[in-house]
Amino acid sequence: MPGLIGFTKNNSDITSKINIVEKMQDIITHLPFYTKDPIYDDELISASRTHINIIQKEIQPFEANNHLIWLDGEFYNQTELIKKYNLAAGNDPEIFHAIYGKEKSFSFLKDIDGIYVVVLYDRNNKKVYLINDRYGYRHLYWTVIGKELAWSSEIKAFAEHPAFKIEINKRSVDDFVNEGYLSGNGTWFENVELLPPASILSWDINTKTYELNNHWDWGKISLISEATDRREIIEELYRLFLQAVERRCSKKMVMGIELSGGLDSRAILAAYPEKYKPLHTVTFGKAGSSEKNIAAEAAKLKGSIHHEFEISDKNWIHPRLNGVWWTDGQKNLKHMHGIEVFDKIKKIYDVTMTGNHAIFIKGGYSNNNLNELDMLREKQNRHINMGARLRQFYIELRRPFLDNDLMFFTLSIPGQMRANMDIFNPMLLSKFETYFKKLSYEAYGLPISSPKVAIVFNRAIRGAKRRLYNRGICSNAVEGYTDYFQWTRNDPAKSLILSILNNKDAIYPEFVSREKVARDLKSHFYNKINRSEQICRYLTFEIWLQQIFENKFRPERNLRC
Repeated sequence: MPGLIGFTKNNSDITSKINIVEKMQDIITHLPFYTKDPIYDDELISASRTHINIIQKEIQPFEANNHLIWLDGEFYNQTELIKKYNLAAGNDPEIFHAIYGKEKSFSFLKDIDGIYVVVLYDRNNKKVYLINDRYGYRHLYWTVIGKELAWSSEIKAFAEHPAFKIEINKRSVDDFVNEGYLSGNGTWFENVELLPPASILSWDINTKTYELNNHWDWGKISLISEATDRREIIEELYRLFLQAVERRCSKKMVMGIELSGGLDSRAILAAYPEKYKPLHTVTFGKAGSSEKNIAAEAAKLKGSIHHEFEISDKNWIHPRLNGVWWTDGQKNLKHMHGIEVFDKIKKIYDVTMTGNHAIFIKGGYSNNNLNELDMLREKQNRHINMGARLRQFYIELRRPFLDNDLMFFTLSIPGQMRANMDIFNPMLLSKFETYFKKLSYEAYGLPISSPKVAIVFNRAIRGAKRRLYNRGICSNAVEGYTDYFQWTRNDPAKSLILSILNNKDAIYPEFVSREKVARDLKSHFYNKINRSEQICRYLTFEIWLQQIFENKFRPERNLRC
């Protein structure tokens, strides 16, 4: 997504270096409504920012006391920060600078509740700092090019630097083909890394060396006693959840929520304060889906202004080619749900709140031998978060379930207590009964208030239907808002997939066996076995390679920035 770009340099050939950063900025300026900040350039660094003109509208860098700050993202607890550090009111870069000036260190980062990345250029000590929040979900990538530090919010920008050589990271290929997302801090490019969560990367311009340190460790959270009264836990969870939602509301922007048939976005809807209305809600999916019906009922209960959009076999595939480019090929295009209507949603509201990452409150990783902290850094960041970030090419996005206080308390509850939604569901039923007692949960096909035996039985039936569906039997048996098994087997997707993956000039066979791809294509299109997930991974990878190396499948650009 758009954001920050720049690099350190020596003072030779300054004009050409300005030209490089202009090209880096241009390639992450995707749509006509984006705003480019002026390029900052001195003898030591060139840098700038591109943004979507919703938050942080003031021109950056913010400059004071020989400190220059570029900030992508936002803070949600400005009031608390201003009070604690006795500051004058200001925007986020001003707050960051004021506290840094008082503290003379980065110890204050633990107090910021936000999703952000910061580039701080300290001219006094000739250092550049790359800093992000404890989740790292606003991505910033970095590399060293010819002994100089370079950074960008999108990896494609590095290709605009004449000294950067593109080399595909084969481990990332294996990750994407086998798991569907990139792992760790790896990217498609060798020697380009994602800045890890809770990082302070300090680059010494004089010595051309760096240090990488963490400012937060989730592993140090102490667990509460399992003997703690569950009613007390539910009360505190409820209080923190309400606080998390309200912190992310604004009267200065038009607010929205994407609703589905699930629990997470509906919980945010139920907790949304009346004083911040009007509230818009949006749902999208195939015609007649139960997800859309449940979402419409929930919106009616809240009295929100509700909008529905249809996704079908006719309109889903082509917008996702743009999505591959925007996400640097890191998001399987199969999972770019809703990209077909993001331009329409932008006309409705400025900021959406998403139920992503509620899985920790629901205990989804706590009963299957998975390390929750690894999931927070890995699948939730590199996979789930990439879908959320796709929206931020059009609108801003806020995640109440990643509120610092709420997440801290959530992870202090022993996993076995949270497992199977044993804390989350009772909170929903006791505090938001209107929205959950009678209205179905799509994954169950029943309300969460239903007897457990009925839920278990219903889920077993639905699971059996899905297995038959994936074998090409009972094609209409599966609920949900998409049908990629069928959609990939219908035109225009079918023709596009086969023409790209069967092309004799395809690039992917340098990294992935053409025979393996051919077997999956045969299973999917001729044996009617669902291989849509795997095929869309191959397709995403090939499109990305074509975009990078052949300049094909790139979005048409009509910029008036």
